[in-house]
Amino acid sequence: MASLGFSTTALENWTFEVDLNWTQWSTYNKLPIEFTEHPELNPSEESMKKYYEDVFSVRAGAERRFSEKFALRFGYVFDKSPSLPESVSPMLPDANRHGLTVGFSYNFGKFYIDIANMFLFFEKRSTEGKNTEGYNGTYKTFANLFGIHIGYKF
Repeated sequence: MASLGFSTTALENWTFEVDLNWTQWSTYNKLPIEFTEHPELNPSEESMKKYYEDVFSVRAGAERRFSEKFALRFGYVFDKSPSLPESVSPMLPDANRHGLTVGFSYNFGKFYIDIANMFLFFEKRSTEGKNTEGYNGTYKTFANLFGIHIGYKF
């Protein structure tokens, strides 16, 4: 994996950033699973093969500081799927994803709180009848990821 990022605070009370990430998914070519106590459950060699390609992803975000205590953040993420139709499954990345993020930070004394949410939209994706593991079908997914962090500064 390799990443390149750029951030600037050229505008007063604003921080902007952009990241470009490259992931060498092509090195992931097999998912070995072995049940030693029940070998009849072991998948075939063919079904363990993975068909992934190297991909880029882009992330961009901004933070607006309204005061020493309060900041608002938002961003966008695009992750290209590395999986070819043969490997599309619910186990690992299976479709291009677009993420919208929003969050804020509030400081009160030595304590602070960060709250964030990501709305992750997966593009509709089909296995085109080529999946080697029997996961043939069309997938459409959405994820809502919420996070909260409460901290104390020493």
